[in-house]
Amino acid sequence: MKVRQVLKTFKTYIACFSDDLRIPSQWQAYADQSRGCAVGFGRKETLDLCMSLPIPGRSPMLYGLPTQPGMIRHFLELGTQVRDKRGLKQPVLTQLRNRGLVYLVSLSMAVKKPDWSYQREWRVLEIEDVDPLPFGHGCDPKGRPFIELPLCTPQTVVEVALGPRSDLTIDAVHSFLVGAGFSNTRVSRSNVVVS
Repeated sequence: MKVRQVLKTFKTYIACFSDDLRIPSQWQAYADQSRGCAVGFGRKETLDLCMSLPIPGRSPMLYGLPTQPGMIRHFLELGTQVRDKRGLKQPVLTQLRNRGLVYLVSLSMAVKKPDWSYQREWRVLEIEDVDPLPFGHGCDPKGRPFIELPLCTPQTVVEVALGPRSDLTIDAVHSFLVGAGFSNTRVSRSNVVVS
């Protein structure tokens, strides 16, 4: 079965992050032509939170395919070892394969062409296959699916960077954040040059 066929059987939700808030194309594409803001999540704090939640996928992007086949081969070899050591039979073997498919599909969603490596992206991935999602989810008014990941906490949000064209002031955003319980969150204004 091909990955694209498997993907059609799952509902997949992806939250994308970048390690670098100085990328002009990110500001233009995702921050209302740099009039919006970027929320800075502490990587360790966010990954620790994800580990405590039932979110299966948390990974940096792989840029280029050379790494992926080795990871797939290693995963399949481990599956064979588990099957042989434990003498797994049906229906446990089928359940193991189905869970393995989810992993392999999530791996396919963590690879981009090398041309995109400047984004320095990492992703949080939630796949609804057989089990229902443990979080709120639905569609926005334009029909785009969303999932409510509880990632915005005072521990995970470490910075809010205003876009260079934002009308908001640092003081106004800081006051809002303090009122919302995010008193340790830094507020800055990006000086990235956008065209």
